[in-house]
This record gives sequence, structure tokens and C-alpha cells, in this order.
Amino acid sequence: MSSPPTPTPAVYPVDDMARSEAERAYLQQLTDFAAKQDLTEDMRGYVRDVSIAFTVFAGVFVALRFFARFRQAARICIDDWLMVAALAVLIGNMIMNLMLIQQGLGLHSGALTLPEMQKLDQTILGAEIIYVTGVNFYKLSLLCFYFRIFPVRSVRLGGYICGGISIAWNIACVGAATWQCTPREKLWMPWLEGTCINLFLTQLCVSIPNILCDITILCLPMPHVIRLKTNLLQRILLMFIFLLGSYVVFTSIYRFRVFLTYTTDDIPWSLADGCAWNVIEISSGIVSACLPCLGPLVRDVWKSAWPSSTGGSESAFSQPKGPALVTIGGTGRKRNGNGGSNALASNNSQWNRLTESDEEPSHSRDDLELVPKHMAGHVEVTVHARPTRRRRSDEERAMGHDDGATDDDFPMDVIRQRTDVEWRVEQRTTPVP
Repeated sequence: MSSPPTPTPAVYPVDDMARSEAERAYLQQLTDFAAKQDLTEDMRGYVRDVSIAFTVFAGVFVALRFFARFRQAARICIDDWLMVAALAVLIGNMIMNLMLIQQGLGLHSGALTLPEMQKLDQTILGAEIIYVTGVNFYKLSLLCFYFRIFPVRSVRLGGYICGGISIAWNIACVGAATWQCTPREKLWMPWLEGTCINLFLTQLCVSIPNILCDITILCLPMPHVIRLKTNLLQRILLMFIFLLGSYVVFTSIYRFRVFLTYTTDDIPWSLADGCAWNVIEISSGIVSACLPCLGPLVRDVWKSAWPSSTGGSESAFSQPKGPALVTIGGTGRKRNGNGGSNALASNNSQWNRLTESDEEPSHSRDDLELVPKHMAGHVEVTVHARPTRRRRSDEERAMGHDDGATDDDFPMDVIRQRTDVEWRVEQRTTPVP
């Protein structure tokens, strides 16, 4: 693919006496800057490719999020719709970058005429507003997801605080971008009398609260994940999934560093990398907020690749050297056509399901009754394990929390187990197989 042609240096009417002295002085500055610029440098292709690639990348994860909800037959909640809104704003940001590229973003200012630079300055104002709105949407989506899976007071309180800060930050940034210069026309007509806010302080006020809010939101569920009633490996895995979203913090920090190189002496060139990182940061935030929702898909892939590790195959129960993995709800084979009950595994398994008789009612599928295959003498041990939803507190019932569990709910319930030992006084004449 051939490289784009070298732009022709722009000529500024510095000797046009019909213009004001301040405007001619500004045009002379542009002429002096253009004389020092290498007009062969071109970042338009980089900005275009990055904007499109990271928008598609985020779109794939949003699609996977909805596919996971479909696989578990779960309803679409407010956090899902907020994520769709964040993706829509990201697509708008990508379109805005493509428009800026057509107007000269990625070239040096010496390649643009004065009307072209003024049009670019006006379009950049819209790009700033779209960026802060997209960042706010993915934060709110993640907080609503926390509300759904951690219905506890501390998460709600922390979420309301972080959400309020994010919304206030969004409104403040939109106001600052809209009225960054007084009068507003000074943004694209710098020679006018008036003032503009300090660019360095602006980036501090935009980036620092954004980074701190991201860190706080990522840490919000960690204490509750640590206290989950599950084994250490699963807690570490859940913490790792949540902390994968921390890479959005690094993109925010790098974007902040990139925007510190912005200069009004060469606006289209110095803003090119920053506009690309606007898309990268929003895309990173969307991916980070979608990762914890992909648990059902990850479990399906895990079961397909390593079925024995999840009890999905008979070999999960056929290891006599260690404890067998048993899942609640019956992972054994289906009942045969004769009405009998099959063994949970092969003849080498350590446990058998108790045979149901006509006198005794069949047990619920939520019960798991196992009997040791190598029974000693006439002692029979029956283990009943039934998952039970914990009772909601009055506060939670008043808040209207749904008791229906879905696959992306975390194990906050309890499992009740009862062990019955029955002593039968009878003479066994045949050995136990």
C-alpha cells in the first residue's frame, strides 16, 4: 500500500490588511511554526486504525456479555443496558475521530489552512464531551452490576458515592469543555480578546478524579469476594477476574500523560495521539466491566476442555486415591427405563446412589443421597445435602431484592447437610461387592 502524498504547506495571509492586527500576528505565528515542522509526518492512519480496532474489540465483549445472559436464561438488567449505552457512545467517539481525521487530525498545523484549523477546533469540542460521557456510562454500568450481585449495605453506600462522583465529574467536564474560553469563539479564533482555562490544570481536573474513581470502584467488591464461603482457589480466581479490570486504570494514566504533550502551537498533531487514547480508555472500561459477567461462558469452555475437573464425566468419581467431586443436584446418570437408580459412576466409584423403593417416596432432585460402596458389616450411612437459600433480612426484603439465583450470582447461600447412621441387626450372608 502506497504512502499518502506529502501535504502541501499552507499559506497564511499575513499581509492581508483587511484583517485585524491581532489576527495577522496570529497568522505570522502559524507561519513561523510551520517553517519548523516536518510535514511528511502523518498520524492519520494510526488514529483511524486504533479507533476502529478498539471499538470492535469492545463490541465483541458486549456481545459476549449478552450471549452469557442468554445462555443462562437471565433477564436483561439495567447494568446491561448501561453497557449498551457506553458502547453507543464509544461508536460515536470513533465516528468523531474519523471526522477529525478528514479535517486534518494527525497532520502538522502547517498543512492546514486557517478555516480548516478553525473547523477542527470546533469539532474537537464535541469529541471532549463524548469522551467524558462514555467514561461515565461504563462506570455506572459496573456499579449497577455490583448492586445486583452484592446486595449489601456497604456496596450500595460505596456505589452511590462513586456513582455520584462520576456523574458530577461528567457534568463538570461537559461544562468546562463548553465554556473553556470566554468568549466561546476564542477557542477557534485565538486572536480575540478574552481568556481560556489553563490546559494543564484542565487535564489534572479531568484525569486525576477519573483515575481515583476507577481504583475505588475496582476495590469496592474485594472485601466481599474475600469473605465468600468457598475455597481459597475460587476466591483467588474471582479476585483475579475483578482485578483484570485494573488495566483501565493504566490506560487512564497513560492517556493523561499523552495529553500533557498537547500544545496550541500544533493542535492537529499534538491532539492526534490523545484522541486515539480516548477510544482506548473507553474500550478498556467496557471490557473491564464485561469480564465479571462472562462466568457462564468460561465455565462452559472449562467443562468442555477439562470435563473430569468439574464432575462432568464419569471419571470424576473414579479416582479411589482422593475424595470424589460431588455436585448438588445430581450429577449422576439418568434413571434407566426399569425405574431403578443407576450408580453415580462406574464400578470403581466410591459412592452409590441409594435405591428408591415403592414404600419410600422418591427424593427431590435437590437431594443427594450417597452410601459408601464398601459398607462395613451392617452399618449404613446416608448423607443428605440440600442447598438452601439464606433468609433475606427485613432490610433486603424491603429493598425488593430478587431471590431468583442466576449463574452469575456468587455463592452467598448455605448448604445444609444431615448425616443419618442406621444400625441394622441382621446377619449378612453374602459379601459386599
